[in-house]
Amino acid sequence: MREPLNLTRLLREQPPRETSPRIRMSGLGKCDRALAYAHHNTPEDGRVIDARAERVFRFGDAVEELLVDELRRVLPDGWILRDVLGEQMTVRLTLGGVEVVGHPDGLLIGPDCSSYLLEVKSASSYGFRRMEEHGLDPSESYYHQHQAYLHAADVDGGVFLVMAKDSAAVTHFWTERDSAWLASAEARLARITLSASPKDVPRLLPDGTPLEPRVDLHKTRGTPNKRHGELPWQCRYCSHYRTCWPGVEERVVTDYRGTPSLGLYYRPEGEP
Repeated sequence: MREPLNLTRLLREQPPRETSPRIRMSGLGKCDRALAYAHHNTPEDGRVIDARAERVFRFGDAVEELLVDELRRVLPDGWILRDVLGEQMTVRLTLGGVEVVGHPDGLLIGPDCSSYLLEVKSASSYGFRRMEEHGLDPSESYYHQHQAYLHAADVDGGVFLVMAKDSAAVTHFWTERDSAWLASAEARLARITLSASPKDVPRLLPDGTPLEPRVDLHKTRGTPNKRHGELPWQCRYCSHYRTCWPGVEERVVTDYRGTPSLGLYYRPEGEP
């Protein structure tokens, strides 16, 4: 009898990927060193875009198609929706001496000819609540992608349309172009692209937050607790985390719902 196909293994395999520019607007929310690895074309050794990740992307595409279709049907007279789905525009911005490319989800034009970039996102229940309550700020990776779109398209504002993955609830919020963002991004990308090596670039998020191992020690004994040395979640999604953190320990961890995910732990040499 022939051995049956291992369908689960097949559905985990990494599909072929098309080459793309090293730094894209969608990646501007990453830490500085991650962008430096991309700019220096460092071989990837970390998170990979496997079949599971592709399904996540395709789910996001399905949400985008659904919400764009609904938005078309409910827009008031005088409003125009264009450059959506397969007709998205390409925008370009030069930062730090390199051209950064992006593709906004669409463009809304009002009766007074005012223009707003449309962004359609799907989010977890936690992310949905956060966006519903606080909108977007520089601590969010999407903020830097969106600001790049606004400056490249020379549009003063935008609108985010967000759907919760578990409940299909929808919320939205309006954004404004941040005039100070461009100079800050230019200086940031210049530091990254002019670096001799990615290791010369600190592990900093765009808002200046450092990415460091978690310090979790017992209050009295000073011994490591369970989560001591855990790396931030941004590192788990980095395609260079093994290069960036030599000797990193990889564990399968579960959240309060029992959902498994990858946990990364790093302790400097000599630490217990």
